[in-house]
Amino acid sequence: MAAGLMIAAVAYASFARGASHGAQFSIVLAMCVAGLCLELGQRAPLGLVDFRHPLVIAVLLSIATLISAAAADSIGTALPVFGLILVVTAALIVAGGQPPEVTNALIQGLTGCAVLVAATAWIGVAFHHRPWALPIEDLWRGASTITYSNAAASFLGMMLVVAFARLAYSPSRSGAITCWALAVGLTTTMSRAGIASTAIGLAIVALAAGLRRSSRAAFLVAPGVVLTVAGLLPGIRHLYPARPVLATAGALLGMVLVFMSWSRVTLAVTIMVCVLTAYLAAGLSDGTDEVVSQVGRTRLVVTSDDRAHEWHAAYLEFTAHPLLGQGPGLATYTWTNPDGRHIGAKYAHNEYLELLANNGIVGLAALVTAIAVLAHGIRMNRPPQTGLDDGHRIGIAAALTAFMIHSALDFLWHIPLLPLTAALLAGSLLRPTRSHMRQHRTPEFG
Repeated sequence: MAAGLMIAAVAYASFARGASHGAQFSIVLAMCVAGLCLELGQRAPLGLVDFRHPLVIAVLLSIATLISAAAADSIGTALPVFGLILVVTAALIVAGGQPPEVTNALIQGLTGCAVLVAATAWIGVAFHHRPWALPIEDLWRGASTITYSNAAASFLGMMLVVAFARLAYSPSRSGAITCWALAVGLTTTMSRAGIASTAIGLAIVALAAGLRRSSRAAFLVAPGVVLTVAGLLPGIRHLYPARPVLATAGALLGMVLVFMSWSRVTLAVTIMVCVLTAYLAAGLSDGTDEVVSQVGRTRLVVTSDDRAHEWHAAYLEFTAHPLLGQGPGLATYTWTNPDGRHIGAKYAHNEYLELLANNGIVGLAALVTAIAVLAHGIRMNRPPQTGLDDGHRIGIAAALTAFMIHSALDFLWHIPLLPLTAALLAGSLLRPTRSHMRQHRTPEFG
C-alpha cells in the first residue's frame, strides 16, 4: 500500500509538470507523507536502527538548511527545501527493505510512468502539441507532460538505464519495447546534458554486464529507435508543418523492427536499412537535410554562453558568502552582456553551484556526507536481501550516477519528480530493516 502511494505520487507528478509548482508539490508531499505513515505502521515495533541511513540523511540536510536560513533570516524561503527533504526521506524509507515482489513492482511502476511520459514527448513533437513539445532554437523539442525538456530527459534517462540493464541481463520482447519507447522519448527532448549523462549510465551498464550482453541488448533496440526518430525529422523544425502521418509510420515501423529483431536480427536490419535509405532519399528533397543541419548547429555543440554566465554568477554569489551562502532560495544570478544589457536567470543550471550559492560550504558538506551515508547503506546490502537481480542493481546504480552527473548541468532538484524518483531507486538498494525482515519471513513447514 505504501509503495503504491509512492508510485501514485510519481504518476501524479509526471502529469503535473513534475510537481514543480506549489499546489502540485503539496499534493505530492501529502501522498509521500501518507505513504510513510502507512509504512511506519507496518514496521512496528520500530527502532531508530531500522531507519538510520534515511534519518541521518534527513537530519544532515535539515540542519544545514536551517543554519543557512537562520543566518540569512529567511526561514520562510527554506520551507520548500524542508518539504523536499521530507519527500526524499519518505521515499528512501518506503522503498528500503521491501520484499522482492514489492521492490520489483515499484521499479515496474516507475518504468511504466516513464513510458507514458516518453509517449507524450513523442506526441508533442509529432503533432506540434504544446506544451508536450516546445519550439526552442527553431526545433520542436519533446517536453512531455513535465513541460520541461531537460527534466523529461533526466526522468527518461534514469529509467532507460534501469530498463537497459534489465534487458542486458534478462532479454525479453517487452523489455526491448520498453527500452525503445524510452530511448525515443529521450531523443525527442534533444537535451544535450540529458542524453550525454544517460550515455554515461549506459556505458557503466555495458562495462558491468560485458560487451556481449550489452551489444545484444543495444542491437535489439537501436534499429527501431533510428527509424522512429527518422520519421520525426521532416516535421521537427518550428516553421515546418507537423508531419504526424510520417511520424506515426516511422513509430509503427520502428516497433515492428524491435519485434522482428527479437527473432530475426539479420532480416530486421536489412529491412531497416532499405526503408531508412529510401526514406532519406525521399526526405532530402523535402528539406530533411536542412533539419539535420539545424540540429547539428544547435544541439551538437558543447559550449553554451548562457550556462557559462549562470555558472559564473553562481560562483560570485558563493564567494560573497562562502560559509553559509546567501540563504535558501535567495541567491540571484545576474550578469551584463557585451552590449551592456543586464541579464538575470532564476536558476544556475548547476545544482551543486546553486547549493554553494544558497547554502555555502556547510550545505555542500552536508550533501556530500549524505551521499556517503547513502552509499554506505547500499554497500552494506547484499543481493539476496533485496531480491533484486544483477540487472536491476547495476542499472539503478548507473542511473543514479547519470542523475548526479546531469545535476551539474541543469536545475533538476527543483523538479520534485526527479529527486523523488532517484530516492525510490536508491531506497530499493538499501538494507532491509530488522522488523521488516521478521514481518515478511517465509514460514517453515515440517
